[in-house]
Amino acid sequence: MKDTLAAALMQIGGGSAFALMVPVLAGFIAFSIADRPGLTPGLIGGMLAVSGGSGFIGGIIAGFLAGYVAKAISTKLKLPQSMEALKPILIIPLVSSLIVGFGNDLSDR
Repeated sequence: MKDTLAAALMQIGGGSAFALMVPVLAGFIAFSIADRPGLTPGLIGGMLAVSGGSGFIGGIIAGFLAGYVAKAISTKLKLPQSMEALKPILIIPLVSSLIVGFGNDLSDR
């Protein structure tokens, strides 16, 4: 039964696709709050939630945390004009991903 076409399709559709649902949900929750700078930290937070065992609710919390952290960084961080272009594509996602990751690490203890 393991080597049949039906088993392979079940693994692709059932296992792999549903494993991505929580990270994508968390990513788009963060995206709806903070726009593009929130997408990456939301995806990372959702993946950490799934791998840490907190599941769907943990993914929702991670999405909100990532979105509001990215939005706060976006509004509070003032950079020189030469660095302003890097802010939404590098600085905000990197810093907010680190904060979400550390928040997940603290919640696992």
